[in-house]
Amino acid sequence: SNNPYSFDHYGFSVCDKKIQYSFYFTRLNDMSDAEDSEGILIPVGEIDIAKRYFSIQRLDFKISNNFQGSLSSSTVYGGPNQNIEFSFINPLNLYYLSQRNKTTQMNNFYQIGFFYKFLNKSALYLDFLIDDVIINNEPGMRDTDPDRLGLIIKYSMLDQILDKSILSLRYTRIWTGTYTTFRNFENYIYFDKGIGYPYNNIESLKASLSVFSLKSLLNEIDLEIYRLGDSDLRSIFDNAIYPFPNGNVEKGFNFNV
Repeated sequence: SNNPYSFDHYGFSVCDKKIQYSFYFTRLNDMSDAEDSEGILIPVGEIDIAKRYFSIQRLDFKISNNFQGSLSSSTVYGGPNQNIEFSFINPLNLYYLSQRNKTTQMNNFYQIGFFYKFLNKSALYLDFLIDDVIINNEPGMRDTDPDRLGLIIKYSMLDQILDKSILSLRYTRIWTGTYTTFRNFENYIYFDKGIGYPYNNIESLKASLSVFSLKSLLNEIDLEIYRLGDSDLRSIFDNAIYPFPNGNVEKGFNFNV
């Protein structure tokens, strides 16, 4: 994402003609007002200083010249006395299995991406984020526990209105509570800016036109219509099902040239 501040990180990537694997690790900012609504790392009602860490592993694969995809897994973890968790900087490890085996608290994400280029100078891009999805393995869970997901679908066309131009239509929906957890220091934020989409609890439709006829001028015109509920990426996750979007819903549009 180009939303948060840049941060120093360590990592590597290896690739051949069809597959690329990447791994990165960084130390995020300390959070001085860290809370834990479950009381696992910080007693309920108390505030402490928490150290924070971020790891991500990504696999990009090329199925054909027109079809590409990616799989990603990431984790944000921390706590008042938390040091580097070596199982989370093992590039060949599975974060979720380590968390289950060692009971280390963390906020684990999965992401699936696809890109398909059609023969008519158009392309379809899909980005699906899984923060938490409720599997109905216990009676009534889907009635009481909310899913936390993100979805971006974009369709782009070349040279449809003007020569050397890209016309795109993008739909975005980020479910309520996505990026947050019961411990605010595990939220996907860095100095209060989201690591990912800038909001949750949002739905939008955006059309944009970029023209490249003038080599010295990069320009874009876009119109976005959106509805945004009460959203705070710093908040503690509230494990309840609400209408989407919930709270005081802001509806509007953005027009940029």
